Amino acid sequence: MSKARDPSPFVAMAVLPGDNVTEQMVSQATDLRVGRGLMQQQQAIRATKAGELQHRRPNRFWVDGAQWRYIPCVNDYVVGMIISTHRDEYRVDIGSSAYASLPTLAFNGATKRNRPRLEVGALVYARVTLANKDLEPELTCAEADGRGRGWATGEAAFGELHGGTTVRCSVAYTRDLRRMDSALLTTLGQAIPFEIAVGYNGRVWVNAGATARTILVCNAVKNADKLGSDAERVDMARVLLHASDRDAR
Repeated sequence: MSKARDPSPFVAMAVLPGDNVTEQMVSQATDLRVGRGLMQQQQAIRATKAGELQHRRPNRFWVDGAQWRYIPCVNDYVVGMIISTHRDEYRVDIGSSAYASLPTLAFNGATKRNRPRLEVGALVYARVTLANKDLEPELTCAEADGRGRGWATGEAAFGELHGGTTVRCSVAYTRDLRRMDSALLTTLGQAIPFEIAVGYNGRVWVNAGATARTILVCNAVKNADKLGSDAERVDMARVLLHASDRDAR
């Protein structure tokens, strides 16, 4: 596949399952990276679900759809809830068609004698390590490179989420929310200190300390799911912050 000499600006386009999108992708980049909602069949690349074909430079393509059912993918970060505990693993609800398994030792620094004791109903932030349509998903709360702080320090990147609350959003929106330069989160963070864990599975955990502040951030996150641009999301967040300041006087 060859790259067009003078590619025109990419515009997201609506696609349906089976649509051939090879021409649109080849006109933008070489060494194409095929992501969610796309499948390569010999020399053709086709959509596997309805949504919008998206492009991130230099060569990544995927299909975004306003879906709520999560389809696990390896290395996705997810927010899950413990639904049962067993000797060697936890069963975790991550919003997919099947529950995921989380080994009891899959935490930084965990040993048989020193490991987390999670209860049913506990929330965890984890990473998907196995995603196969014929097998149940598997999770880990350990860093991919084996480094990172131990689970017992309370400063590990993954593990149990204490306090706060969780809101549900569309899967496509949470992928957008995970951007390092999220305008919504930047606007909120400039006014309110808070912790947030955004899962690719459409679940967002928020802890802003005080209940009122946590509710404000949660409302902003949920409302932004229905808005189409960063400018609209920032304006909405500012309205909520202004109302909160007024009520606090």
